[in-house]
Amino acid sequence: MYLIWALGIILLAYLPGKTDFWLLMLNFSIVFACYWIIIDPANKIRLKSLLLIAVLTRLALIPATPSLSDEMYRYVWDGQVSLSLENPYGKTPAEWMEADHKPHFLDTSLYVHLNSPEQFTVYPPLTQLVFGMGVLVARGDSAGSAFWTKAIIVVIEMSLLFVIVPLLRRIGKDPGMVAIYAFNPLVLIEISGNMRLEGLAVVFLALALMYYQGKRGIRSGLMIGLSAGIKLVPLIMIPIMAAAKNFQQRVSFVLAALLALFAVFFPLLFQGAWKNYLQALCNHLTTTEFNASLFYLVQAAGAISGWENWVEVAGWVTNIIFAIIYLAFLWWVVRKGLEKKSIIGALVLITSLFFLFQTAVHPWYII
Repeated sequence: MYLIWALGIILLAYLPGKTDFWLLMLNFSIVFACYWIIIDPANKIRLKSLLLIAVLTRLALIPATPSLSDEMYRYVWDGQVSLSLENPYGKTPAEWMEADHKPHFLDTSLYVHLNSPEQFTVYPPLTQLVFGMGVLVARGDSAGSAFWTKAIIVVIEMSLLFVIVPLLRRIGKDPGMVAIYAFNPLVLIEISGNMRLEGLAVVFLALALMYYQGKRGIRSGLMIGLSAGIKLVPLIMIPIMAAAKNFQQRVSFVLAALLALFAVFFPLLFQGAWKNYLQALCNHLTTTEFNASLFYLVQAAGAISGWENWVEVAGWVTNIIFAIIYLAFLWWVVRKGLEKKSIIGALVLITSLFFLFQTAVHPWYII
């Protein structure tokens, strides 16, 4: 069963393209069926064997060129701009193409592969460091930069497997439950295959939760801050975690999280980069539409009402509704006196509500 699963994962990473729908569907179905059987608690799998297979499969996917994503081109573009000692938030790719002076390491042939060349980069500064490291190791070569950036992402994500095990023990769960994450085809294909940045964010998030359960407020705060420095979603978790009834380190936790966030986003203070970053972020949160839930209902209601500008404000409406629900949820956590051992369930719930109100929810967001 492991062999069929691993072979299916490798085929998904190396063979099909975006247009091969039925091949993708068949392969995913087989792989998920194997996954469902593998994670059955009745299977008594040695933990070391489980982790070894999960690690080897991830390593096997590093050489595969992402076939279901074109984000790697923007990763390399941003990394080349950064390595050239230019501000990656200073200009859009379209503006760089028109500029007389171009970054030293910039490969302009990447431009035709970018999916949003007229927009500023939406990736936070900490991810830009990862992109720059990949380009640096490859000495500016675009193909090598993509490979090494992917290798960095995959290796960091692999370390998560060895964080989840002690975290499970700390919250009184069976360490073998790491298989639920370790063998999930969505995780393998989107992180190890398509270089999604959730792989970096979840490592710091898991560390934050482990230190949180172990009464390490400063370490937990630093880790959750770093996690939010890669993907902003963990920002909504910080107040929930701080509001736990029996969390005695809440002050040090919040201060450490704020310190980490300041350190991560400090580069945005130069050359007005924060304005361009916020513009890209707002565009992403309010105009990008994909696989949305309640947003489509709000949009349809506006269309029925006949208000021409409703489409432009529908994204803001759903985000404002979520903000109200979030504040009510936070008040409920405080009033109920939710304890630390129950906080992970609260985080899952509030994150699910967050995605429920978003205009775009790509499958890998749930990782």
